[in-house]
Amino acid sequence: MKKQIITQFSDQDLYSFTVGLFYLTNFSESIGEYSFVDRNKTKYPPGFAAQVMEQVQLMDGLSPTEEEIKFLKERCGSYMYSWFFVFLRGLSLHANEVSFWQTKEGYLEGRIQGPLWRTIYWEQPLLAIVSELVHQSDTIEEEKEYTASYNRAAKMIQAGVDFSDMGTRRRFSKKHHEQVVLASCRAQQDSGKKNGTEGFVGTSNVWLAMRFEKEFPWLKCIGTMSHQMISAIAAIYGPREANYEAIERWNKLYRGEMGTYLFDCLGSDVFLANFSKQHAKLLDGYRVDSGDNMEEFDKIYNKILSFKLDPIKRHIIFSNGLQPEEAIAIHRNVAGRMKDSYGIGTSLTCNLPGVKPSNIVIKLTGLQLTPRHPKVHCIKLSSSKGKATGDPATITAYRTILGIT
Repeated sequence: MKKQIITQFSDQDLYSFTVGLFYLTNFSESIGEYSFVDRNKTKYPPGFAAQVMEQVQLMDGLSPTEEEIKFLKERCGSYMYSWFFVFLRGLSLHANEVSFWQTKEGYLEGRIQGPLWRTIYWEQPLLAIVSELVHQSDTIEEEKEYTASYNRAAKMIQAGVDFSDMGTRRRFSKKHHEQVVLASCRAQQDSGKKNGTEGFVGTSNVWLAMRFEKEFPWLKCIGTMSHQMISAIAAIYGPREANYEAIERWNKLYRGEMGTYLFDCLGSDVFLANFSKQHAKLLDGYRVDSGDNMEEFDKIYNKILSFKLDPIKRHIIFSNGLQPEEAIAIHRNVAGRMKDSYGIGTSLTCNLPGVKPSNIVIKLTGLQLTPRHPKVHCIKLSSSKGKATGDPATITAYRTILGIT
């Protein structure tokens, strides 16, 4: 039997918990269907799907520990309901909700199906498992790669870039991910800059934030929402008003906290078409996760100006598959017009000589509002061509409804 890769429930991004709570309070009876997508169309070796399913079985029944719940309550208790932390004590993963298989050509396919409030916690661990299994035969020089991670972080810190690790999904390995965060924390401390407010400020991975809490108490656990929440709302209420409905419901739940919005799920132009001054005042920031980074920045910046609001008081977070050099270039181009920061993923956690990172995602592709309702398709369009995911006919229908060519 293989060694278990994911051993902590919290070894995943914070948004799993924030969106998980959103599902509990808004769509507690909804059934979700998630699909695994390999954008590189990789042909996996025979038996690879069986290795993934072995890891899934090892995670059956995995639950948050009291230590993990305590950490989440300390970090998130100001905006999460107190009953949610009681709920987490009874939450566990169910392996029978997950299936992975290979086609005769060797392509990997996967599906997760079950209550939205539980199945959301499979996404990050499954992607991390697939990525680590892909790289299980690769070897690295740990000391050399630690130094490379330190230098990468130090370069961005020196350039004035504020950034966080967002590399759980496609990391080389859990062990390497831990070393990347450690190296980045030490680069931050050695820089002489103020910890926790500039330079390397945090990680989206809850377990790693907890793992380094004693040594680096300033390390933040960062994250707000994921595309799937907006995809779910679009499937229920329609794509035209999905962003409006998402902002309204999100703000009702988090009451002004967690105010960074992921605005590209249906394309940024769709978001901006019904983006109001009221919502501009509610939101603290906007995350650019697809499209041309500076074009997307200009759209948001100019929209805020059109409302006669001050953009410098709002955040812009770039997370569109960035390399450190790209983050530095964008930071220079933003030039202080908004408070810019960067979520860096694969280029931190799987940036190794001779190693090709995976390009894999798990997306919400189906939804039943309740077990009595029929399943409807969930779609993500993106601001980048070729990144739409979901049922092709529904993608075409959404584009027609939204006037997207």
